[in-house]
Amino acid sequence: DYDKTFAPVAHATTIRLVIALAASQGMNLRQFDVKVDFLASKIDRPVYMHVPQGATGGPYKVWELNKSLKGLKQAPRLFNAHLDKNLKKLGFAQSSFDPCLYFRITASSTSYLAVVVDDLLLATNKTAYSSTFEQELGQAYSLKSLGIPKYMVGMQLDYPSGKITVCQTRYIQDVAKRFNMLDTPRVATPA
Repeated sequence: DYDKTFAPVAHATTIRLVIALAASQGMNLRQFDVKVDFLASKIDRPVYMHVPQGATGGPYKVWELNKSLKGLKQAPRLFNAHLDKNLKKLGFAQSSFDPCLYFRITASSTSYLAVVVDDLLLATNKTAYSSTFEQELGQAYSLKSLGIPKYMVGMQLDYPSGKITVCQTRYIQDVAKRFNMLDTPRVATPA
């Protein structure tokens, strides 16, 4: 179905839940980014593209894609399906409430994973599992560890004295800048 061009992403509430679980249960938070993500999944139907400038081929030649490519309408959805398959191979189960929340509970560890396209937020009660996760998922993807998350989908995270605080000051400033509202006078009453 070519019209299915969406990619599910974790709800903001789900991301806040993962952060809250990490804070309340003393879990470690780690952020990962899947590099060249869309190239990991095979294309689901014939797609052709013009030969890129500088590549061999005449003006009337086209290439058939074997792999998904950034910019294709179905690329994010195809990548999500590929990622889902790989996470389930690693023992993660998908939440029935949010398809981008995964959990892995074993006798020795508990882990939660929120997926936002190619950005992953992992909360785990075993520090060593972060490295194991990175190594195992790194066999399927070029994975970049961003370490302890500082900024995730508009939320700035800070860790004063073992706590986790969430602030959206940077996000609000970015939105104000985008709409040329940085110099707008402030009022005491919201809205």
